[in-house]
Parts: sequence; structure tokens; C-alpha cells
Amino acid sequence: MKGLPEDPMGLAEQLDQFLGPNTYTWEEMYSIMRALFSSQERQMIRQAALLVWEREGREGGEQKFPLTDPEWDKKTEERRRNMRDMREYWIKGIRHAVPKGNNFTKAFGNHQNPEETPTDFLDRIRKNLQQFAGVDPETDVGQQLTR
Repeated sequence: MKGLPEDPMGLAEQLDQFLGPNTYTWEEMYSIMRALFSSQERQMIRQAALLVWEREGREGGEQKFPLTDPEWDKKTEERRRNMRDMREYWIKGIRHAVPKGNNFTKAFGNHQNPEETPTDFLDRIRKNLQQFAGVDPETDVGQQLTR
């Protein structure tokens, strides 16, 4: 598994798959985050998660990402929702924690390997486009760039 600065998108996807559909308590989630990330990286991820939360027009981000265990009880729907939100936004925070520099040369400056299928090559270009140029390949702009 690559580190946060090298591949935040890939890392977020791997962690999302690892966590699965389960609901985690604050302590469980923080134990996982402590095992995977340094304190500086966790702080970056938390700040990015809060920014994404606010950009989506939501309030109460500090309550969703408390620094100490709020002792949420899994027995109430509201508390389970808090736990699910925390998990979802940790993943979003990982995706947005590392500032992206727009480097189209790195995104497109490679050639298809002899053993690589055209589909695999296109997938690699799409991943590089997202990682190095900050362009989502699923958007209209991203699709036009990969034609």
C-alpha cells in the first residue's frame, strides 16, 4: 500500500474496501487511523474531511469529527448515523488531504507498455489524470481529455 502523499485516491479506495459496510465506533475508527497514519497525516485528513463536509453545505462538522471519544451508542439511529458519517468523511478526507498540483505532463507523458492492453493503458491514463492533474476522468472534461 502506497503512502498518503504518493497515492491518496488509491489509499482511500483500499481503506474503503477494507472497512466494508460495517459501522465503526469512534475508538475503532481512530485505532485504524492511528495504525495507518502519522499524527500529522491524521490531522491533514481530518481538516480535509471537515472542509468537504462544509463545502457540501453541512453544519456541525466538529461534532462529526470529535477529537475525543464522544461515546456514541450504536443502539440509537442518530448515533449510528454519526458513526457512518465519520467513516464516510474520513475516506473523503484521505482523497482530499494532499494538495494536487496540476501536472498534465505526468498525466499524459507516458507510453503504452508492449504487454499492456489498450484498456489497461486507458485505465492508467485515467488514474494519472486524476492523481497528477486533479481532473476526474468521469466528468465531461475528463472524458474529453481521454478520447
